[in-house]
Amino acid sequence: MFAAIGYKKKLQLLGISIVPVLVLCYQLSVKKTVEEYEKYQQVAGQTEQAGQMGQPGQRMASMSALASRQARVEGLYNRFVLDTFAADRNLLAIASNYCRSNDLTLKEYRTISVARIDSLQVLTRVVTVEGRFIPGLKMIYELETKRNAGRVSCAVFGTVVDHQDKSTRLDCTLYVQNLIP
Repeated sequence: MFAAIGYKKKLQLLGISIVPVLVLCYQLSVKKTVEEYEKYQQVAGQTEQAGQMGQPGQRMASMSALASRQARVEGLYNRFVLDTFAADRNLLAIASNYCRSNDLTLKEYRTISVARIDSLQVLTRVVTVEGRFIPGLKMIYELETKRNAGRVSCAVFGTVVDHQDKSTRLDCTLYVQNLIP
């Protein structure tokens, strides 16, 4: 259909169709952006007026909201902060005690890296255990929720064949991350 039309006619059709496309773009994006910017300016002006007028009720409400938000952030931070001096937060102590009580074998415990993400330092450690699947899965739950030993960022389950006695064993490798204060 378009092959039969010459290039001059195609350019004319393009010139005519560009006007509705520009109107549509204005209606969908530019107009809404301008409206949102005007709303922002109004709210910013009202906030500045309230601050200048010194309304204690609004100031106290915003301070209490800020304090509750700060407490929530500190709670999250404290949940993942590294504390190796406390035995109940030490990852090696928790993993070895759990393995001893649930018939698992602790094969590996080592530090992989310390990375800086924004202003926080994140320590990543590897814990590898060998044993049955269900206790390995319960160990993930134990580390993350009950003991708050860190954030389990990755868990890899794999089977290992022992060629000496032809047995198959399950390995569970956990990557645990903590924040360094």
